[in-house]
Amino acid sequence: MNSVRKTFLIVALSIISVLSLVFSALFALRPQEKAFADNLFVDTPSVLVEYDQSVEGVDEGRKGIKVTSSVDGRAVAFKSELGGNFEIAFRPLSFTENGSDFNKITFTIRSNDSRYGLILSLYKDSANKIKYSVSINLPEVIYGRSTSKDSTSGFMNTGSIAVLGFDVQTMEAYAYNGVSRVLLADLDNQNTMAGMSTTALFSGFSTYSVEMALSEYTANSASVLLYELNGQSLAGQTLTNSTGAELCGTPVLCDGVKGVDYQIDKTEIKTYDVIDGITEFKGIIKSVDPDGIETTLVDGKFTPDKVGGYDLIFIPEDQNGITGLAKTVSIKVYNEEPSINIKTAFPIEDMRVGVGALVQFPWAIFESELNCGTKIPNVILSIEKDGQSVANYSADKISEYVFNNSGNYTVTLKTVSIYGTEKQLSSSVVVSEDIPVFEVESKYEDIYDIEKVLSLPRAVVVGKNAFATATVYYPNGRVVRADNVVLDERGTYKVKYEYTSGQETSEYLRYFNVDKESASLWDSVRGVTKGFEIAPSYCAELYEGVVLTATRSGAKARYSNLIDLSDNGSRDKLLEFIPVPRENSQMEFSTMYVTLVDAYDQNNKVTVKFNKDAYSDHYVIYVSVCANKEGTYTKSMSVRGSFYGAYNSRNFGLYPAIPTTLYFDYQTLTLHASIRNNSTDFYEVVASLTDETQVGKGNAFKGFTSSLIYLEISFENVVASGANLMILNVDGQSMGTKYVDDKNAPIIDVDYDGNAQDNLPLGIVGGKYPVFKTQALDMVDGVCDKPQVKIYYYTDSINRVRYPDVNGEYFIPDKTGLYCIEYTATDKHENVSKKTVVVEIVDTLPALGYDFGTFSNKAYTGDVISIPTGGEFGGSGTLKVSVKVVKDGQTFLLITIFLRPSRRVNIRLKLPLKITLELNRPLFTKLTFR
Repeated sequence: MNSVRKTFLIVALSIISVLSLVFSALFALRPQEKAFADNLFVDTPSVLVEYDQSVEGVDEGRKGIKVTSSVDGRAVAFKSELGGNFEIAFRPLSFTENGSDFNKITFTIRSNDSRYGLILSLYKDSANKIKYSVSINLPEVIYGRSTSKDSTSGFMNTGSIAVLGFDVQTMEAYAYNGVSRVLLADLDNQNTMAGMSTTALFSGFSTYSVEMALSEYTANSASVLLYELNGQSLAGQTLTNSTGAELCGTPVLCDGVKGVDYQIDKTEIKTYDVIDGITEFKGIIKSVDPDGIETTLVDGKFTPDKVGGYDLIFIPEDQNGITGLAKTVSIKVYNEEPSINIKTAFPIEDMRVGVGALVQFPWAIFESELNCGTKIPNVILSIEKDGQSVANYSADKISEYVFNNSGNYTVTLKTVSIYGTEKQLSSSVVVSEDIPVFEVESKYEDIYDIEKVLSLPRAVVVGKNAFATATVYYPNGRVVRADNVVLDERGTYKVKYEYTSGQETSEYLRYFNVDKESASLWDSVRGVTKGFEIAPSYCAELYEGVVLTATRSGAKARYSNLIDLSDNGSRDKLLEFIPVPRENSQMEFSTMYVTLVDAYDQNNKVTVKFNKDAYSDHYVIYVSVCANKEGTYTKSMSVRGSFYGAYNSRNFGLYPAIPTTLYFDYQTLTLHASIRNNSTDFYEVVASLTDETQVGKGNAFKGFTSSLIYLEISFENVVASGANLMILNVDGQSMGTKYVDDKNAPIIDVDYDGNAQDNLPLGIVGGKYPVFKTQALDMVDGVCDKPQVKIYYYTDSINRVRYPDVNGEYFIPDKTGLYCIEYTATDKHENVSKKTVVVEIVDTLPALGYDFGTFSNKAYTGDVISIPTGGEFGGSGTLKVSVKVVKDGQTFLLITIFLRPSRRVNIRLKLPLKITLELNRPLFTKLTFR
């Protein structure tokens, strides 16, 4: 039993930091043991807690904490807030040999905001069978299911130790029947929830409280003996360490370089132990090289001597040397460090300025192909005079310095890679009393309004009745000289002021950013105004987002850019929103539609209708597929969102308004919805769009033309001067800041010209291999600049060398092997994405052929001749087949692969037909059969 328990009682690796609070309170901070029982439970009247208890003659004297209650159903609460997994091993006790003192024990796990609870129970039914059950406790309703197990002895102390558990990572509630694990419910798996008569799905919650209750008493009091909590033995008056440490999450490591010392910083790796809490890593680290040779590292240091993939194995130990579960992290080791670079908004310039001049410098960031994990090196801007440092700044944003003293200054941008490689860019600034100083009439600030016309602030030359001339440098390199400029690009702008007197020219630089307001990401199709707002006080939190205001029924808004669904799963947000009426409990509209529109076929759409429930404050979700919103909505689902703002529950009182989220799983074509609160999401599976029983007969969704869609929101039954809906998130892009905070890299869409991505055409040495066409799409910018293309040749499975630049349409390989076409796209916020396409080059293409299978060359009038599909082989590229039929010298091109000959007189006359099958591999090969 103990070996089996050890396997299943290990705490999950991804323990979050809250666990340090959880079990520091529950358990000891001393490394080995601690007086324990008095600190475990909240003091409860009529409940007696005793430690160091056992049952004579049972479980080989195994000890634990005994809890005795004299009040039927009284709950005993654990003192501390818990997090992570919950698993309890216990034994119901009895004062009689053949009876039981109670028939049910219940553990209630309740989210800290009490929005829902999970109830795990073990009880005896009328047939003297043991039943495990799990229930979900939601406002107004409880869903539950149970699993029966035979028991010859009933609910007594002679059976196996009972175990109930809940894994907050996998959302599985489970029990043990002897040594067999019984899955009671998987709360984020629709299939295992069927027995609960609900389609509710749940995500994990971070912290919770636990209560234990004994009920259905058959005696004056009832007792239970607790043996283990989350794998830690509860035996003895003091708590003795019995479980090993676990890694907190997964270490993030940088790629390595052959022959260079690799140092793992143990202080940055944390482990968790029930006794010790969260501490720095203690244990063993091993490396496994590309040839499988294993080495134990001393102090986390090793020098890789091979190129390829290495595995680093972390084996944690607690403070008493007990080993926990190992964790493996993989890195790449290169032959040499990839080059590094400093990318700047604009090149830093040599300048001549007067004493007292304020000078700005552009932002700069580190660039490299080396995966640095989370340790991306900083770029530092330093200013020196006569070899002495006078200022240092982090260069990740625009910085400025006032030159109050004359002299010669050096301005340097400097960065150092994690392997010590330096890169720097320098310029000089000459400061003199003889050089005029400018005073700009108004301050430059970042601007959040695309297409704004900016009247450039004038720069007055101090002491002279003169103004400097201004030149504006756009982010894309465009240069404009004018007093008024249109800021029609997002990004960093530079304004350069210059004044020339005689032979002396002085300069003055200003930088500013132009960006978008979040509201500008929405277009009003008709009757919608938009703006950024803070949610009313009746909402659960002070949400911030873009508010769409419908001025009439039929109003519609569209998200201004395309959305790529290719990576969307059932937990990836498509749209998060909350109705925010100006007056709480005053409904402004009762119907809204969210429509997913095919980017290439406006008639191919999925419409989700939100309509007020006739019997409550909630709204009901309906779904229509491939139809206008007036179509038939055959799938409905009630959720707890409300058009009224906060809503009133008859059992639980007033609930604050909370957001609703829609999810679209692109692979399974399913819609999901959830209601968010402070600790968890309550999920609804709205519809499987391919299931005709849900979306209506003949309405099974065939999918979109591509993964690209438009998102539209429209309003009906508007009953106020303005119907308000707050948008919080669109496909992962937050609307929660007034100005766009774009942290999402663009998506690179590759046109494989009909070829499967995992079965691309072979190329031949010396032949032209096409560079597949691409476009880069960004959630904020829409279509970005064309992705840059680089070609690499793989020298081995890891390393690659740069190939000559391509002309944009093809490249000509000069050797066999694997080649990588790498596309790089950058949006206006400098978010970078890369996509690689690997192709194989050979000396000779395999011969193109076609297996016709069985094909009869005889047919009769009225017969249907089916041209055999057979099977193609060889060649390169996507196969294209064309079929021609020749009769009496006349050629017919078949649209289909079926032919029906006709003859007026003799229906058995053999027809002189010649069938030509032409195969065409468009890259390199073509072959014709007759």
